[in-house]
Formats: sequence, structure tokens, C-alpha cells
Amino acid sequence: MRQFIYNVSASIAENYSPKAPFIRNDKAQFVLINNFKSVLQYSNLLFQRFGFSKASIKLLMKLIIRRNALYIVTYQNEITSDGLLSFGVCNHYKINSNDVVVGPVNTSHNHQGKGFATFGLISCVNSLRNCNQYSCIFIDTREDNLAMQKVIDKAGFSPTTNYTRDSSKPL
Repeated sequence: MRQFIYNVSASIAENYSPKAPFIRNDKAQFVLINNFKSVLQYSNLLFQRFGFSKASIKLLMKLIIRRNALYIVTYQNEITSDGLLSFGVCNHYKINSNDVVVGPVNTSHNHQGKGFATFGLISCVNSLRNCNQYSCIFIDTREDNLAMQKVIDKAGFSPTTNYTRDSSKPL
């Protein structure tokens, strides 16, 4: 299966112009979980979303030691959308040590098509741009995932290239 790769510069000096609004009027909130304090603060929602398994414990450890970060969009006390951030590492294509890869991005079935993924991705880009540590933000999606391609486009990413994903490598 081919994967399409997109990117956006994280440079604060460049104009970033998403095609969708980044403010919601329904009290949805963007939260970046990137340290022990934020893991503790949102642990109930995280366990509600990811369950209590080896994989979820491994994810929490990566968040605590800052190997990865996770963004969540909350609405009415539940996680509607989330996305994993990997810093300087990608299993599928070459990136620089000061780049970020977003993904996978997930939206709960009850909240799909309501703009939560777009709001989360735009908020994520703005959050990364504000910390001024990263050069480029990458995201990729399957060629048949048209909904995510629309989200990526609305969030202001530009297509760069594509590759055939090795299904034996983890996301």
C-alpha cells in the first residue's frame, strides 16, 4: 500500500495558513501530553481511551520520558481525537533529528466527520511552531484514506512524496 507524505515547516517566521479555522465554539479542547504531570492529569481519559494493556503502559512510559508526545482533543469529558508525535525518528522515511512526525491520528467513530481531527492537527502544528524547536512537521497516510487526506489538506500541509509501506514495520 502506498503512503502519501506531507509536511509543513515548523519555522515560526514562516506564514502558516491552514484552510480551516483553528478555534471551535463547542468547548472542544486541545491538550498536548508531553510530560509526567500531563500524563497524571489526563490519566483517567487516557485509560478510558487506550485501556489498560502492555501497549498502553508502553505508550505512557514513552510520554513520561519524552520519547514521544501525544495530543488529544477532548469534548464532553472524552477523547474525540488523538495523534502521536515522534521526535527525530521515523521507521518509514528519512527525517532530520529536529523534525517531528505526527501519526497515527485517530478519531472515535462517534465523532468522525465533525472537525475534531482537523482541529487537533491544526492545534498540534501551532503548538509545535510556538515552541520553536522543530524544523519540519511530517504526516503520512494511506493512499485510500481520503478522509485523512482532507484533514491534512485543511491543516495546511503540502504533499511531498510517497512510498510503499513495509507492513512488517510498526507505525
